[in-house]
Amino acid sequence: ACMFAPPERVRPTRRIEFFDALNNERIHGMTTTVIDASGKKTKSEPQSQSQIELDFDHMPDGITQVEIESEGYEKSYMRFLKFGTMTRAEPIDSVFFNRRGTLLAGQMRVVLSWSDRPADLDLHCVSSKGGHVYWSHKVHGEMQIDIDVTKGQGPETLTLEPKPGMSYRVFVHNYTASKAEEAVVEDDLAFSVAHVMLFDGTGGPAHKFEVPSNPVENRLYWDVFTIMVNKDKSVQLEVANSLLTMRPDKPLAPGKVMKKAQLVTLATAAFASEGQKRS
Repeated sequence: ACMFAPPERVRPTRRIEFFDALNNERIHGMTTTVIDASGKKTKSEPQSQSQIELDFDHMPDGITQVEIESEGYEKSYMRFLKFGTMTRAEPIDSVFFNRRGTLLAGQMRVVLSWSDRPADLDLHCVSSKGGHVYWSHKVHGEMQIDIDVTKGQGPETLTLEPKPGMSYRVFVHNYTASKAEEAVVEDDLAFSVAHVMLFDGTGGPAHKFEVPSNPVENRLYWDVFTIMVNKDKSVQLEVANSLLTMRPDKPLAPGKVMKKAQLVTLATAAFASEGQKRS
């Protein structure tokens, strides 16, 4: 029989570390629930340390989910493919959590994280009116870059208060590759195991987007999604999730959708009551 090894991006790491997405500080007291491929649930006691080590020896092969929660933070989820003893090249994975009560009504938060390489990925957001925030211009009106990391893993964090009648494109720039004289395969975006989490302000599970694994051509930009707020305050997500050579343009106004883009209506109550804190 011929067996194919699962790609790097879906393999697990043995250790997981926990960090605050707003200040990059370690989080202690996490509780994890592992749901293996057979459906069996194994819940841990709160951890005094800021990391856990997964035991794969007694897990069946297949899709495994880990639910992670701690007092004061929104619950997070991880999914991976357990296949024998195969793990990711990086021995430690980092998970970043959004603190409850740090988003006002109408705000959203975007968190970018990735592996050790490339060292420097940058989170960008550009509005339909041309406003643009990134590492060297961190604040523009309703958009703000909270954290910029240049030594791998992240987080890079964006807090956004989208306005009705506006669109906001979120994309990632491979700054490391853009400054290299020659392309290095290990610094390709497609191999970065990067993912973006969108917290929509409702307190529900974050929306997660993983970087495409194709094409492997050292493309410099990952166009993730565009948040569109209609004049009636309903919110839609235009998901591009594609790797590009050139920097993405500013987004179209709400109601004008790109061809072949996936359109998702967010079940968000972000605009329910102005000025009120939400989780």
